[in-house]
Amino acid sequence: MVDDEPDDLKSLVTLLVARNYRVQLFNSGESFLERADTQSSGCVLLDLGMGGGMNGLQVFEELRNQNSPLVVMLFSGKLDIPTSTRYTRRGVFECIEKTSEASYILDTVQRAMERAAELKEARTRWNTLTPRERDVARVWRKGMSARDCGMVLGINERTIQTNVGHIYEKLEVDNPTELDRFMRDHNIN
Repeated sequence: MVDDEPDDLKSLVTLLVARNYRVQLFNSGESFLERADTQSSGCVLLDLGMGGGMNGLQVFEELRNQNSPLVVMLFSGKLDIPTSTRYTRRGVFECIEKTSEASYILDTVQRAMERAAELKEARTRWNTLTPRERDVARVWRKGMSARDCGMVLGINERTIQTNVGHIYEKLEVDNPTELDRFMRDHNIN
C-alpha cells in the first residue's frame, strides 16, 4: 500500500492482516519503487493523488516500464467514472474510493490476488521458454508464416517450426492467435 497519509489506511491494513495478507506500507511512490520488490507477484494499492512526489498513476507507469507483474489498484478520495475508465483501460486492475465499504475492498483485493497468481503462473510458463523460443514467440504471434518468421529472425524455417512446437506445448496454446492472447493477457512483451 502506497499512500502519503498512511494513517488513513490503518483500519484497512488491520482488515487485510486479519485475512492473512502480508501488507507493507510506503508513504511515497519513490520509497515504494526504491524498496519494494517490483518483480514479485502480488498486488499494490496506490493512492492516486499523493502530493509532493510521484502520484499513483506515475508509479503505475513506472511499474509498466519495468514490466512488473504486480497487479495495481488505484485508491482515491474521489473517483468519477471517466477517470476510472481511463485508468482501467491503461491496465489498472481496479479504481477504488477510499470511502468504499470494507467488504468491497476486501473482495477486490481477493480478486486482484487471484489475478496476481494467474500472472505468476503464466510468467513461470513463459520463463520455461529458451531465449530463442521467446524470440520466435514474439514474431510468431503476429501470424507470420514460418518462412517469413525465419527471415525476420535469420534462422531457417524448420527451426521456426520446431520452436513453435515447443512454444505451443510449454504455453498450452494451439495457434498464433492464442499465443498473442496469452502474451497480451499476461503482460508479456
